[in-house]
Amino acid sequence: MIVYCRVSSSNQKDDLESQVKSMESYCSSNGIKIDELIKEIGGGMDFKRKKFLQLMDDVAKGEISKILIAHKDRLSRFGFDVLVMFAVLMVVSWKSLIKSLCRQKKK
Repeated sequence: MIVYCRVSSSNQKDDLESQVKSMESYCSSNGIKIDELIKEIGGGMDFKRKKFLQLMDDVAKGEISKILIAHKDRLSRFGFDVLVMFAVLMVVSWKSLIKSLCRQKKK
């Protein structure tokens, strides 16, 4: 499970740490193992955030199957539904690729 926490500006560092603690507490209480916790400072309308872009790249590569966020606006102020659709399409694409490769191996 990847946990992604974000605030808009560096003067919100305390809020970022509170967000991290809340997510860690939630995961601990629900038996969720955190594989990586990503903390980022940057505006939710900025789609060029370094860690956000790396996260999307990892999703596209099929390296991430689950992302946990405190609220959808932590990932993006706008376009959250598009990001979800992208993630779903990536999962579907990878599953199709894996099935195709398995069929080729059987031949």
